[in-house]
Order: sequence, then structure tokens, then C-alpha cells
Amino acid sequence: MKRATVIASSIALATVVLSNAGAQSPSGGNVPNGSGSADAGPAIKEKGGGGGGGEADKGSGDGSTKGGGGGGDSLSDVKGGKLIRYGITAGAAGVVSRGIDDAQQAFITGTMPYIAVFPSWWWIEGSSSRAYCAAKFQGDDDPSGAANKLAVSRTLDILYDLRTGATGDRKDQLDKDIAAVSDLEKALPLHHGDDRLNPQTSSAAKAVLTYDKWDLRLAGSCPPVRWFGGYFGIPSKFSANGQPTTTDKVGAHDFQPLASFGLAFAPTASVAILVGATYSHVTSEDNSVHGAWALTLGLGGNLDVIGYLAGK
Repeated sequence: MKRATVIASSIALATVVLSNAGAQSPSGGNVPNGSGSADAGPAIKEKGGGGGGGEADKGSGDGSTKGGGGGGDSLSDVKGGKLIRYGITAGAAGVVSRGIDDAQQAFITGTMPYIAVFPSWWWIEGSSSRAYCAAKFQGDDDPSGAANKLAVSRTLDILYDLRTGATGDRKDQLDKDIAAVSDLEKALPLHHGDDRLNPQTSSAAKAVLTYDKWDLRLAGSCPPVRWFGGYFGIPSKFSANGQPTTTDKVGAHDFQPLASFGLAFAPTASVAILVGATYSHVTSEDNSVHGAWALTLGLGGNLDVIGYLAGK
């Protein structure tokens, strides 16, 4: 129960962090200012979950919203098994371990819930690039389509935000861009080579390139080291032959793992290979508690496989 509580608390903490990130900075750090702040923080047009976000009232001239609610995209990613775009995943693994000293003298097998972190994802510039790499990681047949959809949606958010308080020619131009990008959003997905994806011939595609820095014609680029990271987990209790102290006889002893950590490699959305060390408490014959280290090898199923199986 204590182990499950720790893992559940860690996942809940990650969920809260992602929710706050989605609510506070949905525009990322790669959006140019235009004539003012392009931070789509209080997004004029909300997408995804969170209160049924509606479109701006174009007739009012003030860009006011209907509906709204922040952080929907991040929470949807958590529920849909798309944590990897934030450099995080979780899952359950089967593990094999062997003590590095006499305390545990046999190989044992068990299970372990884990959280894995892949820091290289944090250096992939732009949410659209991360969406592309996440879709590719999950085996999506059209990762460019997933990234294009997000880039167009984010561009609309930015345009509606910029429209607030805009006047004259600036407002007229933003209205034209909003109309063009809205039409493009309705037309997605489009096949590669469609002129509507070309910034040189499409005002909507040009707006996406300008405000989201994403070229709808091109595939994304993902660094090869993105699959390497670290993990933390707590294996299940086990019994193994060993000698916790020199005064103990070699025999079966109960081990209570406290933590396992090390390197994680996730070549696909489905699996993670874990290599690390586990620290456990073991009780000797005189009922004293001692620490014991073991080398650990695990094969896990990532939470992101949910998104893959759902075809997202």
C-alpha cells in the first residue's frame, strides 16, 4: 500500500505540473511578438478539454470569448497516454535483480511500477515539434498531420489574442488571417504537396509559419537521444536466499525494496528497458534491519501505449 501511494502521488504531482504548464504557457517560447505580446496565456479561443472552449465573438470587436478553461490540452495528454511529449512516461515493468553482496545471493523476479524521465525532450523547440516527435514515437501513421493540427490550433489562439485591442488596418489583417486559418483548420488533414500547406501560396500557412514557427509542408526533426533517460520505481517485496550479516546463516530472507533507479531506454511507445540498482531493507536473524543493494534489469510497458492503441 505504501509503495502504491508513493507512485500514485508522483504521478499526481506530474499531472498537476503539466496542468499548470498548460494553463500558464500554452504558447511555448517560440512565438514572435508581432505588434504586441503573442503569449496566448489567457487564450481567446480555447482548444481541447476544459470547459468547452468556444470561438471569439467576431461581431463584438473586442475578441471576447465564449466558454474557456485552461490546461485542457495537458490534462487530455495525461488521460490519453501522451505524457512523452513532456519528456515523462510511466508504466509497470517485470524486473530481475541480483544482489551485489552476500545479502542477496540469488536472482529474483518481480514487478515494479515506475516513472521515467527523458530530458532531451525538453530541448526539442516548440510544441508542434514535440507533438510530431510524440506522434512518431507512438507509431502514428501521419506524425506530420498531428503536428500540423496542433500548429494551426495554436496559431488561431495567438491570432485571437493579438486581435484583442487591435484597431484599424492591424485588426483587419488579423481578421483575414483568422478567417484563412479557420478554413485551413476545417480542411485538415491535407495530403503532402497540397498548396494550402505552402506558405508561399497560402496566407493561412504563412500565418502558421509566422506565429508558430512551423512549416506545414515539412516533416519534423527528432534528436536520436530522445529515447534515453532515467527511471524511478519501487519493486515488489520478495524473498531470496542470502546472508544479511556474517553472523547469519545462508537462507531465505524477506526483502522490502525502498527504491530502484537508473537508466531508461524507450525505443517505442510500448516498452521501456530499465537498467539500474535497487536498495532494499532486509531483516537478519536477530531482527535487526540492514540495507542491501542489487543490480536490476526491467522490461516495462509505458503508459503512452494507451495513446497508440487508441489510434491518437
